[in-house]
Amino acid sequence: MSCENHQLKLLPIREGLFSLVASNPNAPFHQAPIHACGRHFIIGGSGPCTFCPQAPRIICPKSNLTILGRGFMSVLVPGGQGHYVEPNGAFGFTQAHSAAKPPGSILGGTTPYQGGIFTAPSGSGWFACPLADKPGQYQMFAGLPNVTLDKGCIGFDAYVKDVPPRTLGAWQYT
Repeated sequence: MSCENHQLKLLPIREGLFSLVASNPNAPFHQAPIHACGRHFIIGGSGPCTFCPQAPRIICPKSNLTILGRGFMSVLVPGGQGHYVEPNGAFGFTQAHSAAKPPGSILGGTTPYQGGIFTAPSGSGWFACPLADKPGQYQMFAGLPNVTLDKGCIGFDAYVKDVPPRTLGAWQYT
């Protein structure tokens, strides 16, 4: 939201590419980038999990960011990759070459706002749940009404960071 002539006004929807940063001044991950890894979105760690085939004439993008668009990820792999919210609230993405996702997943429920936040479906908010096997890393979940998250999960805002047009994040995210 912004304020114009003493009136609150929605920010414009981000139509281009973007990356995400987690924001909660009281959380250990404040201002940390959000990465694609293990078919989910993770806060913490050293960067996105990616794959690029070692073949002639294949260009492997070199980015330490996870780059998204509205409903898709900025990748080279044929068929692309999309993102969605799983029925358990996990923010996930499709395997390369496939549009398959868990039954009941929510497509198109997220919205990136220019210079603002990335909203969860139905305004449900985002939560970071600690990964027991990866200290200092958190998995991203939408706080859907029918989902109960662990008590150790921490609420946060996902801020949109602009990325230049036609920037490729990876051959594919894994």
